[in-house]
Amino acid sequence: MKVTYHSILFLFFIISINTNLTAFYTSESDSLETVLESDISEEQRIRTRNNLAEYNFKYNVNKSIGHLSENLNSSRIEDFPKLKAKSLYLMGRAHLLITDFEKSTSYLNQAKEYFSKNKNYKEFGDCFKDLGTIQLHQNNFDEAEHFYQKGIEAYDKANYKTGFAHCNLNLGNVYIEQFRYAQGIQYYYNALKIYEELNLHRYIGMANNNIGNIYKENQNYKKAYEHYEKASQSYQIDKDSLQIINVNLNIGSTYLDEENYDQAIQILYKALGDAKNTGFVHPLPVIYNNITACHINLGNYELAEQNNKMAEQSASMNRNKAEIMSANLLAAEMNLRKKEYKKSIQLAKIAYEEAVKNNHLVVLSDASKILYSNYKAINQFEKSLDFLELNKVYRDSLFNESRMKIPLSKDFEYQLEKQKRAQIIQQEKDKLSWEAKLDFQRLISIFLIVGFLVLGLAAFVMYKNFKAKRMAEGELEKKNKMLEKYIESNIQLEQFAHIASHDLKSPLRTVGSFSSLLKRRAKDKLNENELEYLDMISNAAKLMWNLVDDLMTYSQVNSLQMNLTAHDANHLVKEVLGNLDFSINEKNAKIKVANLPAKIMVDETKVRQVFQNLIANSLKFMTADKTPEININCIPENGFWKFSIQDNGIGISDEYREKIFKPYKQLHTKDKYEGTGMGLAICKKIVEKHGGDIYFESEEGKGTTFYFTILSTLGVEKDKELLADIAV
Repeated sequence: MKVTYHSILFLFFIISINTNLTAFYTSESDSLETVLESDISEEQRIRTRNNLAEYNFKYNVNKSIGHLSENLNSSRIEDFPKLKAKSLYLMGRAHLLITDFEKSTSYLNQAKEYFSKNKNYKEFGDCFKDLGTIQLHQNNFDEAEHFYQKGIEAYDKANYKTGFAHCNLNLGNVYIEQFRYAQGIQYYYNALKIYEELNLHRYIGMANNNIGNIYKENQNYKKAYEHYEKASQSYQIDKDSLQIINVNLNIGSTYLDEENYDQAIQILYKALGDAKNTGFVHPLPVIYNNITACHINLGNYELAEQNNKMAEQSASMNRNKAEIMSANLLAAEMNLRKKEYKKSIQLAKIAYEEAVKNNHLVVLSDASKILYSNYKAINQFEKSLDFLELNKVYRDSLFNESRMKIPLSKDFEYQLEKQKRAQIIQQEKDKLSWEAKLDFQRLISIFLIVGFLVLGLAAFVMYKNFKAKRMAEGELEKKNKMLEKYIESNIQLEQFAHIASHDLKSPLRTVGSFSSLLKRRAKDKLNENELEYLDMISNAAKLMWNLVDDLMTYSQVNSLQMNLTAHDANHLVKEVLGNLDFSINEKNAKIKVANLPAKIMVDETKVRQVFQNLIANSLKFMTADKTPEININCIPENGFWKFSIQDNGIGISDEYREKIFKPYKQLHTKDKYEGTGMGLAICKKIVEKHGGDIYFESEEGKGTTFYFTILSTLGVEKDKELLADIAV
């Protein structure tokens, strides 16, 4: 049995240092305490307590809370609003460190209100970052992503690169928790690049540590060890004892996953010794549980039992319910292997009942599996089948819990969108009605001026206008009805696509996860062909996942309204190249950008996707023996900007000139070039929404040039009206 890794992530990411470690106080702490005891003003006293609280985050969080409580209870705190806001923020941070999320959220929101009002953008970003972290560790991924993006905006205004990098690192965590590894690792590399520029060794270590975790989760252990080693080197430079323990624990956990139990024990005992010597007690339960798992798998039950008891004791001292449950599960697993079924059942039930109280699905799943195996071994088949069925329910719940909320939220979005569309239609009707009234009033004025001299002609004109108006109104009513049906149909189709997408993803995730689990647990029992079949199942599930994502993107291009604003094309391309930085460096690609316009009227998000898809294709469709050379250029042509992206890749045959822009059209087998065949279809939709066109020129073996056009910004208002018409 292996110890779940995810419990380690929160422990070291949030609870950075253990409490009650006065042995680590330095002269800085002593100096601040001395200032506090001297005869100083109340303003200086509040500021000093804030500094002490911030310093004590590394050593004694409870003492930090004490100092901050004194500040917030001060009779003169209202006289110093900025210091009060700082105290509120630090109090929110302190409660985050002890995982009291409700209080933390309350304090952070109070501080955020002041920082927003006074445009303190750095502190404003800090509040958003910590609020995002609270949501992340409650698995509220959409809210976490929202807060981190807000944090990035605030840090950008403050020109605070460190905070910008922190939010990128945390956004990586958001995507990783949703198994979106490609996006997650890109955000980790974005953060790592900034940390390296700023020479922040501790955070360089954290970024490398997180990247190592991704490779570990995907069983690329060689890459995982490389990044863990880089993290260890950075922590050594920074002399960060806790993070050194953390990375050694990760390495030991990876050896455990590889079933290299001897090496795992060696590195875990080193982490254990360091934790004891430095006084950091929070990691002890996790370390002991990992060591116990190693000894169980080696059959060293006496040593396993000793470490299991230590894990339970240290977890109880730290009030760490998750690790107490893990210790009970490991003890139950050990007794199951020793065929001491009665004791194993007793321990598994303790873990199971505690997991029910805390709604801990992972423990419920593991405990029900152990109980199923125990009852089966003692021939109590009815109970065994009951727990087998429960195990299936808990495993399904782990994948389906978030999916169940999607139809309700999508229905709300659908109704909201429907109301907005109906409002637009009504506004258009009112506008047309008002224009018709104005036309009629002008006609009456002309009739009065001309008088009886042109009565006959006026009557004729009125008749013709009246008839034309009736025809126009009838035509308008017919078009309005058609428009309403079209909008209703599109909104329903979009809702269906959303729900179908999520309904498809859940079983795909289940297929992928269980095929990987089956391969890991039964790899010694399966032959080479059977293992290959499992890989084929896993790869097919991943491909289907990507197909569903791309179909969703394609279906949304027409349904979403255009958000037309003026942008610098140089800035857009720079952002895209930053996102593709990992692939560019990996292939040593040479990219030249020239003559891009400084002002274009576009939907920024959509046009960025066009650049990203085309440049990514140029990097992908390249023979292994060539260095990619990509030229990005633009020229004005007949009221349009004509963009070109030229590469020296494998080229495209002329017979595919029309087919290549259709959905799911791929010119190569998936074992040679990955992809779903949706990228160029999405590009075509976006360019056409902007009133432009897309095409290519190519010679097989020598490269391809893609061209696409966007309306020129020379007439911004005229272009905006035209693009708005196209968007409708």
